[in-house]
Amino acid sequence: MGPNRYSYKAERGTLKVLKGLMVAMKASKKNSLYVLGGNVVQGEASVSVNEKVSDTTLWHRRLGHISEKGLIELSKQGLLCGHKAEKLDFCEHCIYGKQARVKFNIAVHQTKGILDYVHSDV
Repeated sequence: MGPNRYSYKAERGTLKVLKGLMVAMKASKKNSLYVLGGNVVQGEASVSVNEKVSDTTLWHRRLGHISEKGLIELSKQGLLCGHKAEKLDFCEHCIYGKQARVKFNIAVHQTKGILDYVHSDV
């Protein structure tokens, strides 16, 4: 499965369209037809949404997943268009963003001259 491919899984009357491990769309079976739930939100990309998002969560997403403390500070300064920052809901994307990368194996390099082996952090 390539990076831009979708897969689907249907079980117990529910169809899920997946991109990797993330659920892109969800549908429930009515008679013999799967019906998508939610509304279509249009912008640069169209996605199916069936959740009511709080203003705090919306601002959290708009501002690049800013912390709850940061949202409260912006709210105090009146920079959230009059919205008051509340307790931030659990954000799965923030958790994925904090995952540690897998480390490289230790390698032994046999070099004979200066600059035969150069390490750079790109």
